[in-house]
Amino acid sequence: MEENASSKMEKKTLQQHINDDIDELDNVDLNPQRRRHIVSELDQLEKYQINHPDTDHDPPHWNYFAI
Repeated sequence: MEENASSKMEKKTLQQHINDDIDELDNVDLNPQRRRHIVSELDQLEKYQINHPDTDHDPPHWNYFAI
């Protein structure tokens, strides 16, 4: 039986996701569209973290706006 792609993905914490985005932004060869996406996502993640200090799970994208 094949594993589902999502089951192979490692579950990240919110802080790990923020750190991964920051690391990705350090890449000077990053595509400009990808950079805009990561900057926007990072902004939303940081706002989510501020407004949900007791939450450490990485929220789904649609939940970023539940600030």
